[in-house]
Amino acid sequence: MKRNFSLQMIRTLISKKRSRLIAILLFSMSPFVIPIAFLISGNLFEYQTQVVDHFGEIEVEDVDRAEKSINVWFQAVDFNPETQKAEFNIYPWPTEDLIVSSFASSTVTKVPFSLFIDELNGLGQYDFEANQIVGSLTAQFDVLSYSNDDRARDSFYPFDRYTLDTYADVALIKKDGTFDPIRTFDFFYTNNSLPGFNVKFTRVAAYDNYLSDAMFKRESVIQERDEGKISFLAHFQRTYAVKMTVLILSAFMIMASATLAWITLRIYSKKRPPSMQALIWSAASVLATVQLRELFPGNPRLGIGIDFVVFFPSLLASMLFGLLLTVMWISREDYQI
Repeated sequence: MKRNFSLQMIRTLISKKRSRLIAILLFSMSPFVIPIAFLISGNLFEYQTQVVDHFGEIEVEDVDRAEKSINVWFQAVDFNPETQKAEFNIYPWPTEDLIVSSFASSTVTKVPFSLFIDELNGLGQYDFEANQIVGSLTAQFDVLSYSNDDRARDSFYPFDRYTLDTYADVALIKKDGTFDPIRTFDFFYTNNSLPGFNVKFTRVAAYDNYLSDAMFKRESVIQERDEGKISFLAHFQRTYAVKMTVLILSAFMIMASATLAWITLRIYSKKRPPSMQALIWSAASVLATVQLRELFPGNPRLGIGIDFVVFFPSLLASMLFGLLLTVMWISREDYQI
């Protein structure tokens, strides 16, 4: 009977140890769940710049713009969420039948033409003469977020999002100086990344009629481009990496202040003596909280929403618990060095 009882006890201990081991393994593997999920879904290697509309990433031949057209390429190179200004490189690119020669980043136009860009600063209207080199233009746009303004403020960092709507048109310049619209189409560079942001482009037909359901229709977009007019939306949103980093750092701030509160409570209830190590821990928690805030991607301004929810309370808690630990270390007889 005793032998059976001993065997049962041993089996119970082995079962408990096995359960603890499994729990430890699962806990240690939990940080790898998110990257594994991204790897399986294929999102880990996606471009941060995408074209999301009825056309997607296409070539000039796919929309019959290989002849008698002046197409325009757009490349997002910078976005400032505080000033809500976006900077683009813009490449007007006449088709082969309208150029004298072409190079890697420029062409020599055979025909005079004019390009209008709805930019914040600069000329806005660019005229090119025959046999003139046509290269990149740099333009800055005001990101007003008319159609998506519920989170279009950096106070919502890292869950803020913004929408740029912008316009352009091209036309041939006749001998008498008047304009003759020519076919065009808008293409986007998707092999470059905007640091900290996902950018999604959507072609629309909003040059003359904005904020209507018809502006998203394929035939409306084609018709507008046939008239030499371009309009599109650019959606700016923080990347998954930025969001994940901010959430991890915020969780660490909360855990650090909660751990310090737990230590202080144990010392206050006299279950642990006040010690110099606890004072060093409290000072380190204050400095660590400040350092963690400086690690937020994109260097957001002080005073965003997450500061009032996480940073300021964690910093204040660490300072108050550090002060309380100091008072107990000075006033109590069971202190340790």
